[in-house]
Amino acid sequence: MATTPGESEPAGDRLVLYLTGETRGNLTPCACPDAPWGGLGRRVGFLRDAAQRNPQALVLDAGGFLPVGEVPLRDDPEAGRRLVTLLLNSISASGIVMTAVEPGVASFLRRTAPIETARIEESLLITHPPGQIRLRNWNGHKTAIYAVDRSWADDDLRSIGDRARALSEVTIVLARANAIDGRRVARLTQADVVALSRGGRPKSALLEGRSSMVGAGKLGKEVAEVVLVPDGLHWRVEHYEHHPMDGEGPLDSGFRAAVKTLLEDYGPGWEVLTTVLD
Repeated sequence: MATTPGESEPAGDRLVLYLTGETRGNLTPCACPDAPWGGLGRRVGFLRDAAQRNPQALVLDAGGFLPVGEVPLRDDPEAGRRLVTLLLNSISASGIVMTAVEPGVASFLRRTAPIETARIEESLLITHPPGQIRLRNWNGHKTAIYAVDRSWADDDLRSIGDRARALSEVTIVLARANAIDGRRVARLTQADVVALSRGGRPKSALLEGRSSMVGAGKLGKEVAEVVLVPDGLHWRVEHYEHHPMDGEGPLDSGFRAAVKTLLEDYGPGWEVLTTVLD
């Protein structure tokens, strides 16, 4: 059912979505010998290549692109600024048109890297009620994209779902939620697609009423591909898979070099962090 990512331009009734989420500042491939996946250069290269081959594809990020917990960098303000700048620049280079961010995260980005944040401001979807709805023409279909958090009240979820469906033909919600909380989001918003983050990685699309729940993959080591087709008044998932960032696909040499320089300047060293060469 699936072809090589971005192999051909989809027909008007077949919509292709690429999805990232919870990448958590993943910069380098895992050094583990059994599954050396991940790395910023691999993700950017994969998405850039897919977008070039299939300009009608939509690329979204379900949020969580900043690091969580410890990072392999010295506790230095300049190291933090350079890391945030690198991650923000990767959003543009990957062709990501919308990414979910919490209000506090958005404020942090504007303080830390104001120039880079301003460049992608229109792609930031703040997860705060009543919520922002962004409209796009997706291969001839009016599409509403918005972001929510699992903490939203039922009435707020219903309200934004109703507004989005009234404005568009296709609705996508970037949910800062796992698979359990995602069912509530799906049930109340009735979005065509609920893109899960926070560890949500179903192997196949999960159905909740009219909604299909999909996940972005493992912590920056995968990119999800979702194909939608019309089904009456709604859109259903025809195909859904996770592409491993395993070194078999294209590599963005510029971002790989930027990661290497950052780690050499502020980290324990490129060789210490990974034994895998892209």
